[in-house]
Amino acid sequence: MAMGAQAHTISPACCFPKEYNEVWDLWHEGNIEEARQLLFKISRINKALPHPANTETCAEAKGVLEVLGVCKRYVKWPFWSYTDEEIEQTRRVLEKANMLPVPAAVK
Repeated sequence: MAMGAQAHTISPACCFPKEYNEVWDLWHEGNIEEARQLLFKISRINKALPHPANTETCAEAKGVLEVLGVCKRYVKWPFWSYTDEEIEQTRRVLEKANMLPVPAAVK
């Protein structure tokens, strides 16, 4: 956005729609530094996720979505789905970043 982009398609947005909407809102409200810091946080989370050697980010997105309770981790061949170990690593990454949903009983 800093370089004039009007739109961008990014896979992690399906995993963190609230956060990406917040980046958008902050930017358009003029809170540029706050928007950048939130985007850096999301970027650090993405870097900390396991990255199977399948040259695509669909496994990462589906792994996050499984941990968040949205869908299962499975992707279509030729891509590789996350293993149980990668799902657990993803859960730890999201937990450390305070990105796991709060159970309904706690709300």
